Amino acid sequence: MRSRRRPPGGFTLIELIVAGSMLAIGIAGAIGALSACATAVGVGESKTQAVLLAQEKLTELETQEEFSAGSSAGDFGEDYPDYQWTLDIETVTSDDLTDLWRAQLAVTWEHAGRTQTCRVEQWFYRPTPTQQTRG
Repeated sequence: MRSRRRPPGGFTLIELIVAGSMLAIGIAGAIGALSACATAVGVGESKTQAVLLAQEKLTELETQEEFSAGSSAGDFGEDYPDYQWTLDIETVTSDDLTDLWRAQLAVTWEHAGRTQTCRVEQWFYRPTPTQQTRG
């Protein structure tokens, strides 16, 4: 009696094609996720830089002894050529408040072909010289 020989174990061609396709889809998804993460990191870095530049500009403004109402604009020099700022200063008056100023600062920049903006508002109290106390 002859014994039947079993075929050698292994994968069929169709199984290898399906497994290869699934692996390719998984790798493509992972690459897409890494790309999205890199983009998010870039956006986060540029927003953080804009907030730091806005804080620097407001600190510079805070050290000024006198304000004048109006608008101004500029950039942050050659260290940050992609960032620009606009500043609007106005006096705020009411029956109870005097010598109060509102500064609205906008920092703009380009990221991935889109204009991004960070807006900050700060209030300042600058008493007139007759209201300042002497000590």
